[in-house]
Amino acid sequence: MAAPHRRLLLYIGGVSLAVGGVMLCFEQRHVHASCATNMAAPLAIRVVTFLGLALGAVLLLAAASCA
Repeated sequence: MAAPHRRLLLYIGGVSLAVGGVMLCFEQRHVHASCATNMAAPLAIRVVTFLGLALGAVLLLAAASCA
């Protein structure tokens, strides 16, 4: 069913991964103005998120090479 829309779905996946990467970088440096402490996610959460984004990028490239 998704075959006719494969290229569009690959583009959407790529944009989503890019936005996720930008948001991850932004969150690492973000300090809330209402609090003096850094409210960013713990290091373990950021590492797992990065690994998920990296795996998504590998799978996206694999899918694009088959197209």
